[in-house]
Amino acid sequence: MIDSDDLLIDSSLQLLLNRALETKVDLVVADFLEMTIQEIETIRGIKQKDIIFEEKTGEKLFLEDLNPHQCYVWRTLYRRDFIIDNHLFFIPNILYEDVPFTYECYIKAKKCLRTHWLLNIYRRRPSSITASFNFKTARDYCIVISKIWKLRHIEGLTPEMLQKLEIGVHTTVSVLYYSILLFINNHSSRLEVVNYLNQVVPDLKFSNGIRLKVESLLLNNMPRLYLIIREIHWKLIHH
Repeated sequence: MIDSDDLLIDSSLQLLLNRALETKVDLVVADFLEMTIQEIETIRGIKQKDIIFEEKTGEKLFLEDLNPHQCYVWRTLYRRDFIIDNHLFFIPNILYEDVPFTYECYIKAKKCLRTHWLLNIYRRRPSSITASFNFKTARDYCIVISKIWKLRHIEGLTPEMLQKLEIGVHTTVSVLYYSILLFINNHSSRLEVVNYLNQVVPDLKFSNGIRLKVESLLLNNMPRLYLIIREIHWKLIHH
């Protein structure tokens, strides 16, 4: 699943595809390069290291390799039957839909391959959706958080997986707050986003440590106060 603004590295796909077909794994997760348009224009070929595959369960892949900041679908090959049999689909009409999709794929996968072979170039552009934020995208992000949080109810999750999922959701909530403070200047609009988050994730509750428990209490019961605290902290570190 290649994004229109990203690049497939020359001759990077065939080796991954061959091994995927040979092993019939659910997922093959590769690495990527992140570059600006100017950097891409100056490169003269990309030298790959020897390709090495590590076989992992989905659980191990989730615990060791899932990065909440890098849930990019284009770095992975997916077995079609795995996607269909597990009813894995994107949430329609929102941005950041690849984040909950990646979480669910890792959680539900049985047999996977992980490699540091470079598959793509992620073209970093100032105009991309990851570099801009507004009221609509903030609401989309709330829906994403809601979807990830609901994955706790999947049967068979180990305590370690539940903890990793909770930490990932907390990271995503922190990114949401950082983004609304950076890109949404009006306090009332910021508060509207926070209230919408409480509406779509009314049971959001962190339990991993005292700090996260306090944040849960504020998020669920005193969202206005929590937003004010985050705004004050934001001003202190940026002035």
